[in-house]
Amino acid sequence: MTNASQSMLWFCNSIVRWSQPSAELNHMFQTLLQGFKQHDERGWREQVASFPPVIQERLATRYGV
Repeated sequence: MTNASQSMLWFCNSIVRWSQPSAELNHMFQTLLQGFKQHDERGWREQVASFPPVIQERLATRYGV
């Protein structure tokens, strides 16, 4: 795993571990994550596929990515 991949995993894990973000913060997280996905959908899919299943599930359920 590259440093960039490790950084993205760390970032996404930090976001999904936030149990009760405010509505505004939750929206900001969603906007950021969707922006990453839209920028490079193939790269995003490959990256997320390497994440632990619980992180993948929370990203999909909570943020639609």
